[in-house]
Amino acid sequence: MNKKNRIMFYLMTITIFGLYILFMVGDIFSLPFNTTYLKYSCIILLFIFSFINWRKWDARHIFFRIAYFFTLLADLFLLVLNKEYIVGVIFFLVTQIFYFLYLNHTCSRKEVLNRVIIYVLTVLIGFISVLIIDKTLVNALNSLVIVYFSMLINNTLSALLKRKKEGILLFVGFLLFVFCDINVGLNNILYNVDNVIRNIVSLAMWFFYLPSQYLIVCSLDHMIKIHKE
Repeated sequence: MNKKNRIMFYLMTITIFGLYILFMVGDIFSLPFNTTYLKYSCIILLFIFSFINWRKWDARHIFFRIAYFFTLLADLFLLVLNKEYIVGVIFFLVTQIFYFLYLNHTCSRKEVLNRVIIYVLTVLIGFISVLIIDKTLVNALNSLVIVYFSMLINNTLSALLKRKKEGILLFVGFLLFVFCDINVGLNNILYNVDNVIRNIVSLAMWFFYLPSQYLIVCSLDHMIKIHKE
């Protein structure tokens, strides 16, 4: 990054994590202000963040920015509007499809085919597992969640296999994303339960989510330098 972009990087980082601390403190101590718009403003800033090197419009930048645009749309429905959850999950699924393209656009057809086959098998395993646990859990929303979460897991593993600087950042970001979604699932399971565990789970969603998105965005242009020992 040049000097101008480096300054922007530091300013954006300070702003985003300042807001992160503010809304986490607000949620932890139940302060009398709504943290929803603080959270969503961070996602908007991260989308802007992906344009630090705005002159770059190669395949990887295009796929990434489209992916993050659909992240914005997904959070609009799931966080801000807090309704039309199926639409929100569909947008997150589209996000993962473009992350798949971002990760694999330079791979050979054989490699892409192998990963698609693994993805399909993961989806089938997910559906079979849910059917074994409880057939009544299979509905439109849960089916979309299985497809989305399967792709997230596969993208996380693909990022790990890249074994490059951006792959490490992306892997850790996706891994935190997985932790976030696990807590989202637990929060939905414990929706009608008012206890300490449910409160912790509720806080853990955004505790993991914003750092995950920050690292994912930073993977785009090696914004965070990782040096080998």
